[in-house]
Amino acid sequence: MKTVKDVREFYEQKYDKKVKIYDFSDKDVLIKYIEKYRLYSSRAEIALLTDKDVLIKYIEKYRLYSSSAEIALLTDKDVLIKYIENHELYSSSATFLFSIMENPL
Repeated sequence: MKTVKDVREFYEQKYDKKVKIYDFSDKDVLIKYIEKYRLYSSRAEIALLTDKDVLIKYIEKYRLYSSSAEIALLTDKDVLIKYIENHELYSSSATFLFSIMENPL
């Protein structure tokens, strides 16, 4: 069975590229990363942006990748307001989010 390290080394050799490893469980590392780079999948956004402070930093700079990420991450009214100051919601997200805020489940 190959380890992640084995796969990374194979990738680096095959494509002659170095891969930098980040420990995203460290909030400070994640914040530094998102200052420079966007997360390019809703799955990554949902998994990594669970901390409210990190999420707010991220949405100040980037639009969330999909309506599923918006629905998963923007259920806090204050965060939603912050988001719509800079970004338009996907229509399905708007319908769902405003509906649950008007009529909580």
